[in-house]
Amino acid sequence: MSDLVPDGIYAGRALSFDFKVSSKKETEFVEIRCEITQEGPYKGRVLDCCCWFTDEKNAKRAMETFLYCGWDGVDPVALTGFGTKEVDLVINIEDPQPKPDGTGMYPVKNRVAFINEKGSSIVGRTMNETEKLKFSTKLLGLKAVMGIKAQPTNGAPVTPPFTPTTTQGGGATTGKFDKF
Repeated sequence: MSDLVPDGIYAGRALSFDFKVSSKKETEFVEIRCEITQEGPYKGRVLDCCCWFTDEKNAKRAMETFLYCGWDGVDPVALTGFGTKEVDLVINIEDPQPKPDGTGMYPVKNRVAFINEKGSSIVGRTMNETEKLKFSTKLLGLKAVMGIKAQPTNGAPVTPPFTPTTTQGGGATTGKFDKF
């Protein structure tokens, strides 16, 4: 198990593709061979991703994956340009699967669960000042609803973690609790 890539998001690239049909249900899919390009102990590891065409939703997701990998969008069989763009590989450790002949289980292995557009897998982005101010009013509203009072620690004076600039009337900060 020590040779498994831990669950996570890794920079990578598609190396090749192959059009296939599953042996049991004859379901069409495209197997994509991917390589981790991110610096670190897993750089150069090659893993597969299967893009299944079981329904319209999966088919659309597969076509998006081809575009993320660099396909020029012209011929969906030739996939010209495929593999020219770096992508985010969402890698999981797959649970053991039963062998179809009933003789036991396949070993635990890695799989690429999704291929995403480079940078899209990063969780969130930093708020700009306007967004922070709007969010701070929500937090102030939540604080008021919960009855939270300032909690001084070690005798230090209590100061707000931000400087609210929204005022109404006599300079009171306004906030609205509307999305929690």
